[in-house]
Amino acid sequence: MQDVLNSEIQAFIDAFRTVGNGDIADETARKLKSCVKATMLQEKKSTLTIKLEIAKVADDQITMTGTVSAKIPETQIKTGFFVNDRTFLPSRNRPEQQILPHSRG
Repeated sequence: MQDVLNSEIQAFIDAFRTVGNGDIADETARKLKSCVKATMLQEKKSTLTIKLEIAKVADDQITMTGTVSAKIPETQIKTGFFVNDRTFLPSRNRPEQQILPHSRG
């Protein structure tokens, strides 16, 4: 049983390596690295999905088309703003705060 399993795994690896002349394997490796990096830095889960579409083109021939997608936690960058109650536009300065004149000394 183990020999059958090993040969099936090897057949998968060989096929996967050749889909798109290796492009699917390259893309998978790049996205895997991005997922792992984001998960380690942000301590949130990532998801890597590999989809292989298999179509019969002749009695003894198939084609494989692959796509790789990754769901990576996005970095949230946050800054506080004041809001003008007349224009409803954000501002880094308090809208009603008076500006003090600069003294020259």
